[in-house]
Amino acid sequence: MTGTSILGNPVKRVEDPRILSGDARFVADLDLPGALTAVFVRSTMAHARLEAVDTEAAAKMPGVVAVYTAADLGLPDIPAFAMAPPSSSPTPPSRGSTPPAR
Repeated sequence: MTGTSILGNPVKRVEDPRILSGDARFVADLDLPGALTAVFVRSTMAHARLEAVDTEAAAKMPGVVAVYTAADLGLPDIPAFAMAPPSSSPTPPSRGSTPPAR
């Protein structure tokens, strides 16, 4: 690698040989007694506003220890954000202005 930047230069990663040979260890490979797995379920609809979440069926599933919603954890509501108009959209004329000549 030349210079001090990794941008545009190949970077030798030290973990690659272990990963490629199958010798790497991952957190999922650890067998820790009493360890639990967390699963996060998100809305399948972008920018949807969820009014309620029924967790009863999930709580009854075999092996489930707990089910939490944002309300259970006291998390604040995340406000929706305004989408910026596409840059190809013409700027609307201001009130009282003359439209451009074509």
